[in-house]
Amino acid sequence: MESRFVYRETVSIILANPTLPKAGAFQERLQLWYVDSVIMAVRRQAKGGNQSISLARLMQDVRDHSALLSRKYWTGLFKGYVTEHLADGMFDNIAGAGENHLPRAIVDADLAAFRQIVVAIETWADKRIAHHDGGVTPIAPTFADLDAALDEVGNTFQKYFSVITADTIAFTTPTIQYNWKKVFTQPWIAPKAPTANRPE
Repeated sequence: MESRFVYRETVSIILANPTLPKAGAFQERLQLWYVDSVIMAVRRQAKGGNQSISLARLMQDVRDHSALLSRKYWTGLFKGYVTEHLADGMFDNIAGAGENHLPRAIVDADLAAFRQIVVAIETWADKRIAHHDGGVTPIAPTFADLDAALDEVGNTFQKYFSVITADTIAFTTPTIQYNWKKVFTQPWIAPKAPTANRPE
């Protein structure tokens, strides 16, 4: 999410300055660095194997142990907080009205929706970035596909963070705590120092 933010802001700086070239080797590399790194980041969250530490694996783990996410456990996380009286209604929104545990079917549906959106990204990463497989070249994902996959990762993370902790995360794009654009306020190539005239 931070990579997308920085990339978009950098592109906006380039586009807003009429003195800067809009195309060239640097701009092409900038785009490629962003696309490849973020595609691999999405791929990492989509992997669900036994050795994976990922969002997909977390959802599988929640599904396989959904009975542990009981109404009693979840509402108990609100004890002593001013929102305690809202806990039952909030659990209804997550698990369904009157459910005593999180149904496996809900997690399965979320996992299927997640995979449907990120599958093009994961396939491209497997076939053309992490490896370069033979056979039919997969359809390259678009920027819209990548944005949709990132948004799905963010939304799914927010939901399952709440499912597990009974807490919320309002934003998935972090706020950079320093002026990262300062690098653009000065020339990148320092002028050469003048050569001193040598006495003849």
